[in-house]
Amino acid sequence: MRAKPDIMDAAPVFDNKWDTFKYWFTNVYWFHYRWHTIGGVIGAALLISIITTVVTNKAPDLTIIMCGEVYFDHEYVEKTLKPELEELVGEYLKKENVYVEIVTIAIDYESEAGMMGPQILAANMARSEAMLVIMEKLMFDGMFDLDRDLQNLEQYGLGDNYYIDMSNAPRILQLIWGMESNLYAGMMNRNPDNKHPYLNELSAIALKYLYADD
Repeated sequence: MRAKPDIMDAAPVFDNKWDTFKYWFTNVYWFHYRWHTIGGVIGAALLISIITTVVTNKAPDLTIIMCGEVYFDHEYVEKTLKPELEELVGEYLKKENVYVEIVTIAIDYESEAGMMGPQILAANMARSEAMLVIMEKLMFDGMFDLDRDLQNLEQYGLGDNYYIDMSNAPRILQLIWGMESNLYAGMMNRNPDNKHPYLNELSAIALKYLYADD
C-alpha cells in the first residue's frame, strides 16, 4: 500500500521563510484545523484575559503587543518600558496604580515552539484592549486589511500611513539588543467600549514614547 504523499513534498520552493510559512499555514494547517484554531483562539483570548486579571488583580489600562523574528529583552521591558509608560498613562488618566501590559512574542520559523508564535499572536489580538501592535512589516501586510483594521497615523502626527517604521527607534533597538529588524508599529481600528474609553489616546501616547529619540 502506497504511503499518502505529504502536501509539502509538492509545495513550490520559496526564496524566504515568510512565504514558506504562509503556504504551509494556508494549504495545510488552516485547511485541516480552521475551526479548531478559531475556537482555540477565542478560548485562549478569554483565558489570557482572566489570568491577567487574576494575577494583577485588575485589567490592563493598555496592552501593547510586540511580535517578530527577534529576541526581546524582558528585563528592559519590566525595569524601563513598563514603569515609564505607566507613568505617562497615569498622568493622562490622572490616576495611580496604572497597569500597562506589554506582550512580547518571539517567532522562530525553524523551531516548533517558534512556529506557535502566530497562534499566540492571534489569541492576544482578539482582546479588545490590545490596541498598539509592533510587528514585522510583512506581517502587517499579510494579516490586515489596512483600511479596515488599522488607523491612519496622520491624525496623531505620526506620518501619513497605517504603520510607522520602528527599526531605528532607540528604545526598540535597546529592546531587541540592537539586532537588525523590520519592525513597524500600528494602532488597531477599534471602538473602545465604556471600560476602555481612552485607548486611542493612550496608544498614541505610548507610540510616540517608543518612537522618540530621547
